[in-house]
Amino acid sequence: MVLEKAGELGYVLPGLQGPFINARPHQILALASSLLPSSDQGFVAGMSRTSISMNLAVLSHHVAPEDCATILQHERQPVAMRAGMVDGVVLIHCWPDEVAAKIAQKFPTVSIVYHYSAADADSVGVDDALSAERLVRDFLSAGQVNIGFFGFCREVSWARSRLAAYFEAQIVAGLPMDQRNVVTVTLPQALSPLEFEDDGWGGKVLARIRQGVDAWVCSSAGTASSLLRFLIAKGVKVPREVSLASMSERYEGREQWPQLTAMHVRSEDLGAAALRRLVNRLQTPREMSRTVLLPPDFMPGATMRSPIHKKKAHPPA
Repeated sequence: MVLEKAGELGYVLPGLQGPFINARPHQILALASSLLPSSDQGFVAGMSRTSISMNLAVLSHHVAPEDCATILQHERQPVAMRAGMVDGVVLIHCWPDEVAAKIAQKFPTVSIVYHYSAADADSVGVDDALSAERLVRDFLSAGQVNIGFFGFCREVSWARSRLAAYFEAQIVAGLPMDQRNVVTVTLPQALSPLEFEDDGWGGKVLARIRQGVDAWVCSSAGTASSLLRFLIAKGVKVPREVSLASMSERYEGREQWPQLTAMHVRSEDLGAAALRRLVNRLQTPREMSRTVLLPPDFMPGATMRSPIHKKKAHPPA
């Protein structure tokens, strides 16, 4: 029973590694699509460290987002892929649905964070429900009950998941769900690992603040840092007037800025979990696709107010 549960969670125990010990090392290809190649390093590092005990060889290949479809062209594929030497694929960052689906048709595939509805692939991500519940609870403990959501993008699976988690946390806390407090960003902005400029969303943020919103749950480090920079530029005092926190990742920010409060799962841990899940898929190829969610850690920062401590009533003399 314990071994079965461990397998479901993507862990590979010594007794389950038999097929890989004396065989040719399986070659795993990490395919990353991002404007910032350095953003892949943590995931690949986690995979590399985990691969040693599993007798796996991890290869990596990076493409720019606009070149994702080229991975399907034989002459532009990595050499190992062209030579038929790849046994499984880990997808890092966002790939077009149709490309991810075709990759998953040819190889056992695990995606990190992103879910592709058309692809028969496993995924490894963050428990967004835990993140949203923790942030909403902490905002409430600081006396903030008008909580908005910044960084929704319909095209991005994790942005949809985090918005749903935000609404669920509102329900759990007994707060009203007001869709006017949800601020949308564009697809390039949602996928940006860096800050992005206000292209109109700032006006809606200020309008909601005037209507009483005094805290923001942000979908990512990129959206949170962009909102933080905007609020500081507008003279809004963070966190005294408005608080904010990121649902994922740790953003250190600029030296003169408050350090961002965030829920965080290390990219190395996500990479390692993805590799364990892929090995499980190689061992049980007929198993239904699964999603493994890692619990996030709370990373305190300076963009969230401190809890309000009620004074204890003294008994009468």
